[in-house]
Amino acid sequence: MDPPRIRELQLDSLNVRVEAQALMPAALTPQLSMAKDLAKDLATAPQSSPAKDSRPAPRHDDAVSRVGIPKPAGQVTRIKRGGYTLISALGWDNDQYKRVQLLVHSLAEDHLDTARSYAKQDSEKLEHVCKLACKEQQFLKNYQDAWPVHDFLRTFLQKSQKRTNKGR
Repeated sequence: MDPPRIRELQLDSLNVRVEAQALMPAALTPQLSMAKDLAKDLATAPQSSPAKDSRPAPRHDDAVSRVGIPKPAGQVTRIKRGGYTLISALGWDNDQYKRVQLLVHSLAEDHLDTARSYAKQDSEKLEHVCKLACKEQQFLKNYQDAWPVHDFLRTFLQKSQKRTNKGR
C-alpha cells in the first residue's frame, strides 16, 4: 500500500493539513472529513474583517477558487479504474447532493448544448455555468476549481448525449 499523501488546503486565512490515502477516495480519512466540515462552516459563517497579512486580497469577481478541497484521484464514475462515486467523495447528505445536482443540471440545460459531451462544450460556457453554480451555492467555492460542479456536468452531459444519440 502506498504511504498517505499530504495535501495542504488553504481556506480563507486558515491552512489545514490533511492526510488522504492515494487512490482511495471512498475511504476518506477523518482529517479530510474534518476539512470538509470546516469548509461548510466557513461557507455559512458570517464574514468578519480579515486579519492583516502579506497575501493579496481575494478577487470578488472570481467565483471559482484555485485553492481548497482537492479533487479525488481518478475519474468520476470510473470505480473499477481507480475512480470514485461523486456522492461518496463529497460526503454530503442526500438533500444537499440532490439540491446541487438539480441546480447544475438546470444550468446545463439553460446554457450548454446537451447533445454534446463535456469535452466538446465551449470552455467559456462551462466556466460560466460553474460561476453561476458557485454564486447560487456559495460553499462550492471551497472546492478546488469547483470540481464537484464539473463532475456533475460530466455525468449529466454524458447521459444526455447518449439519450440524444439514441433518439436519432
